[in-house]
Amino acid sequence: MSPAPTPLPLRRAAARPVDAGLPARQSCALLPDRRSKLLRKLIARLPPDLIRMFGRLEKALPMLSPVIRRVVRSVQTEDGVISHGPGAGLRFNPAGANPGYALGTTEPVMQGKVAELLAPGSVFYDIGANVGFFSVIAGRRVGKDGMVYAFEPVPANADALAHNIAINGFSNIELIRAAVSSTTGQAEFAEIGRASCRERV
Repeated sequence: MSPAPTPLPLRRAAARPVDAGLPARQSCALLPDRRSKLLRKLIARLPPDLIRMFGRLEKALPMLSPVIRRVVRSVQTEDGVISHGPGAGLRFNPAGANPGYALGTTEPVMQGKVAELLAPGSVFYDIGANVGFFSVIAGRRVGKDGMVYAFEPVPANADALAHNIAINGFSNIELIRAAVSSTTGQAEFAEIGRASCRERV
């Protein structure tokens, strides 16, 4: 029988301090969260045009998509603060949708028009509100004397929208879990994208 191999020293493991009160296994699990928060802060400080360029690059060069998606995953799935545009400073969670919502870089022209046309006391109808990006921007613009009616029929999107309303403390946004049409009745539609499901309206 041959002698057992000598174990290699664990230099890195010994060099990392363990958080007080947590077993080593849980402490290591916290490291990705810390990196994720740091990465999120760095991305938020990039100029909006550069962020949009990365979005276009992802579409133009699909082989880069996994890398870009991995980098923006925390921005795409966690509560954060919008860093650019009229929504800057609002809390937002894109719930897996476009990370540009959390960064404030999506549809800059439309954001500008919403900000320009809405004044305190206005009423805004967000038809197909998705996860509520324009609803929360409008909620801020119309103020406590205005009202936002956000229509969203997809349950997962409506849940995310409700969350975004709540984390901003808006009482002037009413979520209506329904679709809007020129006729009354039921319709079938296919959602294409992250959920890829069929919904009944």
